[in-house]
Amino acid sequence: WRTFQVATIANLTTRIGFGGLPFLLPILLQTSLGYSSQQTGFLIAPMAVGLIILKLFSVRLLRWLGYKKLLIINTLLLTLSICSFTLINIGTSEWVISLLCFVFGLCTSMQFSSMNSLAYADIPSQHISAATSITATLQQLAPSLGVAVSAIVIHLFSAHSNNGFILTPPIFHRAFLVMGFLTLL
Repeated sequence: WRTFQVATIANLTTRIGFGGLPFLLPILLQTSLGYSSQQTGFLIAPMAVGLIILKLFSVRLLRWLGYKKLLIINTLLLTLSICSFTLINIGTSEWVISLLCFVFGLCTSMQFSSMNSLAYADIPSQHISAATSITATLQQLAPSLGVAVSAIVIHLFSAHSNNGFILTPPIFHRAFLVMGFLTLL
């Protein structure tokens, strides 16, 4: 049960940390940088491509590095990936934005695969159903909490800025750093 508890808590905090990104990024791109919703969709689409591509290699990577090494490395990469969104400003190339989204998708996919399978590693077969219910509930809850935390962070940073509640790129940059830190926890 210890592995399940640790994996579940880590899964929850990590998902809260990166769960706010699909909320923060479109708002940054549309309200602060002036991209249309269609442009924003195209820029964020590589995130899904990264998610799908890494699924093809996740089992091999887990076997090669093992859970502990892989989760330490990937959590650091995921945190850096989230923090890399602070590079997005007016004038940032669309290719750079797409690349950042793709890398974030890769790291997110690896985190999903490894954390989800680790949670069930030591669960006796008679308790799999209960463990699955708990894990599924937390997987549904965490992104909502991530959006809520992101919204609170944005509100706090914008309330204390010189521009009132105007959402500027530096406000989002600070929010990305906070969300990266939550992921690292």
